[in-house]
Amino acid sequence: MVGHSSRVRLRLAQCPWTDRRCIFVRAGTLACASRGIQVRLQGHHAHAAHPEDGLSPILTMAELLKALELINSDSHDDVYMVTVTYAQLGAAPNYGIAPGEAVVQATLRTTTDASMMQLVAEVEEAVAVVCRGTKVEASISYSDIFHAVENTQAGAELVQKACAHVSELEQPMRWSEDFGLILQACGEGAFFLLGAGERPGLHTEGYDFNDELIKPGVASFLALVKARHSSRA
Repeated sequence: MVGHSSRVRLRLAQCPWTDRRCIFVRAGTLACASRGIQVRLQGHHAHAAHPEDGLSPILTMAELLKALELINSDSHDDVYMVTVTYAQLGAAPNYGIAPGEAVVQATLRTTTDASMMQLVAEVEEAVAVVCRGTKVEASISYSDIFHAVENTQAGAELVQKACAHVSELEQPMRWSEDFGLILQACGEGAFFLLGAGERPGLHTEGYDFNDELIKPGVASFLALVKARHSSRA
């Protein structure tokens, strides 16, 4: 149980595709680390009638897209993946200009923060390899950086003992949450999930928040508050 002198941070989210109104939690990673990467490939454009006068990044872009997909084919026991989310060749749609620039954006996703650093290094090496000997220059930037949500053992046990209908989550969720940084900064705590049943997931066209989950969600927090205060009495 969490020490009497410490504070515990708790957060709840609804989770589609899981048993309705059941609570799910696990010690260790509950939600993955992720970050967005943008790779800009810079050559120089030319008239479409004379593409040889320019430096097109088209082949470099194609090789990069292939390299990123090959990372996903590697064997990993945990989540370790690259999802290309956007790619653009040239500044705008046209028929008169041979492209001189390209952009590739992707999401990197891993089970732990340590494996994220390994994936970042692997992707950056892939960018360097595809650009080598081409005269195409690459620049890399990152955004939307999320740390893995690492539940503490004590935080997960508090949820398991205080809430009703609790099941242990077998695998970490692939999505990310900013609560991971809060847990790193504040110590003890847990992120737990409330089953929403067979419903469309977040960021899908048919998603709709299930208002019926509000009452059991509040009841879970009340049970946690009572359990926490009784342990400190």
